[in-house]
Amino acid sequence: MSFMGCTVHFIHEQQVRSHMLFFVEFPPPHTAQNIKARFEDELDNLGLTCFTIITDNAANMRCAFEMKNQEVESRNVADTNLDDIDDNELDLLTLWTPCEVKVEGWLGCAAHQLQLVVLDGYQEIKSYRRVQAIFAKANTIAALSCRSSHFSYSLSKKIPKPCDTRWNSHFHLHEHLIKQCDDINKALQKPTVNRNDLVISLTHKEILSLIVDIMQYFSEATNILQAEETPTSSHVITVVDSLENALMQSRSEIASINALCQRLLTSLCRRFGYLLDSPIHKAATAIDPRVKLSFTDHHKEGKVFIFFSHNVKESIKVSYIYPHVAHNR
Repeated sequence: MSFMGCTVHFIHEQQVRSHMLFFVEFPPPHTAQNIKARFEDELDNLGLTCFTIITDNAANMRCAFEMKNQEVESRNVADTNLDDIDDNELDLLTLWTPCEVKVEGWLGCAAHQLQLVVLDGYQEIKSYRRVQAIFAKANTIAALSCRSSHFSYSLSKKIPKPCDTRWNSHFHLHEHLIKQCDDINKALQKPTVNRNDLVISLTHKEILSLIVDIMQYFSEATNILQAEETPTSSHVITVVDSLENALMQSRSEIASINALCQRLLTSLCRRFGYLLDSPIHKAATAIDPRVKLSFTDHHKEGKVFIFFSHNVKESIKVSYIYPHVAHNR
């Protein structure tokens, strides 16, 4: 059975809220037309309108909700008496009036897009035979810990099982193998286990450590962008900017590691290139007090991210905070 669900996020009494609007059975075919029609029917039943929707990045979802060349209806201020506004306020109103608030329509889920970036990177690095061997060994060790009681009981900590649909599960596996390498190698060499072929060599550990060091940025970025109880739209620009700068500073003498960084950077720019043209993400970034600190010269760096704010800060200032400057240009 297939289902369609929709969740609304809002702020009420200074508290972030989220509620499921509907969760209904949605039989195939899941064409873009059927998705849009069913979604609009459910919204009509609730008496709601929608100006922006965020889904995964599947082609049918994007086609269903992406709006192109839509005209934005201009609305007059209904309950405002201009006679009661002083000259300074009237100047501000005149200043901001020419700046249209555009309907964004469809937005792809940033966390899902980030996973696609990581998958692009893994696809690149898996083309190297040595990395293929390391990843295959890691998966075999994880599988062995589930099948062999002798092996699993010899370990001080349980080995996490990877899941193909969650890239960070592979990251956590590789990170665990590095931290528990000696313990795992001893267990593999026990007579009751006898899997010397799976022993992690120093060379394999070194390469795996370099990969984990790079993917650690993406692991933390994923945790930030997939948060359910806090707003994440204000973090998308800063997270992507941080990742780009981290990748540009990551250099290695190993060809596969450099190829990984380059592929991740290329995919990141391609999949998130729309951000500085997105009024929703720019507005969220500019007005979020948690992020505002990142746009000062004395901000404290995060646990993992090294945030270079100048480019993003200047772009937001020109295109959103001071819209009349961009308009006059």
